[in-house]
Amino acid sequence: MVSASEEVSVVALSTTGVNIGSPISIEKIIGEKGLIPYTITKNNEITIKGRHVNFKGDDQYFQEEIGYLYRFFSNPYSIKMGIGSIKGDSYIEEPSEKIDIAFYYGYAETELRLEDFSVIGNLKIGLTDKGVKVVSSGAIRFGEELRTHLLLGYSNYSIYGTKGFLEFNISATENISPMLGVVVEKVPTDVISSTQFLTGIKCKISEGVYLKPIVGFGGRNTSCMGLAFNLDTSFNF
Repeated sequence: MVSASEEVSVVALSTTGVNIGSPISIEKIIGEKGLIPYTITKNNEITIKGRHVNFKGDDQYFQEEIGYLYRFFSNPYSIKMGIGSIKGDSYIEEPSEKIDIAFYYGYAETELRLEDFSVIGNLKIGLTDKGVKVVSSGAIRFGEELRTHLLLGYSNYSIYGTKGFLEFNISATENISPMLGVVVEKVPTDVISSTQFLTGIKCKISEGVYLKPIVGFGGRNTSCMGLAFNLDTSFNF
């Protein structure tokens, strides 16, 4: 790199036969300080997520989130802020023992990216029927976000339970990434845990627009099983 500015960057090429005006594609650049090669070249991202888990009519919940993320290219990290909610109902043994689920929150999330490795932290603060609660969660990613990678995470939903998950994403083509995953969660806290097996695909709809539909199947036991649906959308600009 000879010089760089917001308008023009000048580089010295170790090759000959490049004419003025020739298109040049740079796939990866790893700086002297070891910054990772970003596969997303936009600073801003808006994400919209929805999830529905339904084991039975009286044992189900919805989760929705909308967030804004900013990537700091001078350093290998990003910060995301947004709002969300978890709503639903369950029961311990009989439907008459109904447990309402309601958590409305704001959240902040940071990601530290190293070479082929990321650490993600998330903090949620919101209202429940028992007052203000704080939820902490974290994840680690082995591999780059839009390439083949493994994502492992854990969440503590305060009085509403806990969640652990594992995702394996495969970069099949430039625009398609299939996903397999497992979720083990205890939502709400008073009921037995559930295990769900997920499959999905992340698709690049257009430049900077990604869609990830996910479907899953599982349950708390053989008599309490059902489907789970997720839909994640992101807009990079």
